[in-house]
Amino acid sequence: MRLRVLAGLAALAFLSLFVAKATGVVWPSWFGLQSLELGSSALGVTAGVLLVSFFVHLRSRLENRGARSLATAASIGISGAGIGALVDFRGLLVGFGMARMTREAIVACSLGEAVAALALLGFFVAIYRKAGTPIRGTAFAIAGSSIFVALTLMVLVLHATGYGSSWLTGWLYLPVAILAPAAAVALAWLMRFFVLVAADPYHPFSA
Repeated sequence: MRLRVLAGLAALAFLSLFVAKATGVVWPSWFGLQSLELGSSALGVTAGVLLVSFFVHLRSRLENRGARSLATAASIGISGAGIGALVDFRGLLVGFGMARMTREAIVACSLGEAVAALALLGFFVAIYRKAGTPIRGTAFAIAGSSIFVALTLMVLVLHATGYGSSWLTGWLYLPVAILAPAAAVALAWLMRFFVLVAADPYHPFSA
């Protein structure tokens, strides 16, 4: 039951992270106020901790069942969620004036988010390949994770080249209008996996 609760919280974590990070990328001026910046970072850290907790409990359950290969896949998820939480924790330090958000730091944070997205993709690919039977929701989650990897890499390139969010908000927000549906689909497919684990007592992970 505890894993199912954590899966439900993980789905909410993905939703909150998506809203906060999408807003920060498209409308960075919204986070000019310290309270909003701190709130967004705190939300990101909380979501990261929830995701880490889910993967930790999943790994423990898989190890108890003797599914060592799948437990290794859960370790990949732990690493990715941990990296994502550390990126948001640095944002929290910036909000408290304990760190500076230089251009190099922004690029580093974007790199961390891309690595976290790659790790999440690695988790789903690993359980898809190593599970004896197909696990419900995994195929869609792989597709959603792949889209997120592409989006985070695009943001990384934009920050590394100095374009930042100005390219996304140019041309009357045309890039955002094109990319937003892809991001929404990716979010829906990722949340679907965690919702299945949370809602279905017969799901291979929640059983």
